[in-house]
Amino acid sequence: MFGYIRPYKPEMLVKEYELYRAVYCGLCRQLSRDYGVFAPLILTYDCTFLAIVSAALSEKSSVTLEKGCCVCNPLKKCSFCRFNGNHLEIAAAVSVISFYYKLKDNIRDESFLRSIGAKIILPVAKLWRNEALKKFGDIDLIFSDMLKQQFEAEKNADCSVDCAAEPSCTMLSRLMIQFAASKEQEEIYSRFGYFLGRWIYLTDAVDDLEKDFRHGGFNPILNKTSMQNLNPDEVLSYCTKILNQTAVHLIAACNSMDFYDFEPIIKNIICEGTSETQRRIMLSKEKLNQKNICKT
Repeated sequence: MFGYIRPYKPEMLVKEYELYRAVYCGLCRQLSRDYGVFAPLILTYDCTFLAIVSAALSEKSSVTLEKGCCVCNPLKKCSFCRFNGNHLEIAAAVSVISFYYKLKDNIRDESFLRSIGAKIILPVAKLWRNEALKKFGDIDLIFSDMLKQQFEAEKNADCSVDCAAEPSCTMLSRLMIQFAASKEQEEIYSRFGYFLGRWIYLTDAVDDLEKDFRHGGFNPILNKTSMQNLNPDEVLSYCTKILNQTAVHLIAACNSMDFYDFEPIIKNIICEGTSETQRRIMLSKEKLNQKNICKT
């Protein structure tokens, strides 16, 4: 998970944003409770969204808000939520499992010096992951399969954008299916997870363009646009095109789902939040492109 799935606050009602923050703080508490005092450091917007979607798709789910001290700052008061289901537990497990496999992926992809930090943190992440395995071995299997498929895809020097994104698409598709109660729901949730995974992967690839170009890291967009004759304007146009195409399918999949709760928050994140994230990342690429042009 990368932290790209976040709400667009200007378009949210105050009560909606406060509820979102309560889920965020509730997940922070769950991470601390299940995996120790340092686990909240890996809290992300993505896993907060997962907790919200998990609860929203459950007909029997209910949420209560409570006041308490902030886990990270005991002098600060905050609102946090409690669910009558295991939605926060699932999101916390996904947080530590995805963090563990992200570290392994970084160690594999980065040079020795650049991967030292990941190697230092990995033993702690492994302890968290082993704890999550006790209840959520099926989730760990999903992420493990994804990493193996990603490794195989990246070994191909001519790997296409679709081929590179497929493991992330499949991973979130399989994860979303776990919330389904019928075959019909499985198909709908699977499609939503598929395009959510594709959007996250492509957004991360666009965000990492300069870093991967500079350090020779794998990036399917660089493969597609050819590093030999790189035209910045054409690359930016291509990035905008593939992100917009994926976002359209993601929004359509979201609109086909029935939510028992949190619908305005989910629609804000998927419709306005993803759009704002894209705009922010593409604007940073355009500014960098202008600076490079000025230097030449």
